[in-house]
Amino acid sequence: MSTSFTLRTETITIHAPGRWSGDALKAYRQSQGWTQSAMGDILGYNHVSISLWENGRQEIPKYVCRMLDILIEKPSVLDLFTE
Repeated sequence: MSTSFTLRTETITIHAPGRWSGDALKAYRQSQGWTQSAMGDILGYNHVSISLWENGRQEIPKYVCRMLDILIEKPSVLDLFTE
């Protein structure tokens, strides 16, 4: 039994992570047509965390802000995780 993998290289520019508000997170999620669960799957969190961030009850971690910045700049990065 063999398994094959397709590897690609994506070039991105890394800036200091932006600060995301709960409202901005929710607006972005909704603009992509994602549920809180779907966004949680993409970011490695559950829907409860997404809800807490969107409602301002917990601060969005800096590395999650960086991940969101990368998704905005280079949406094709998602393809690396879905194939």
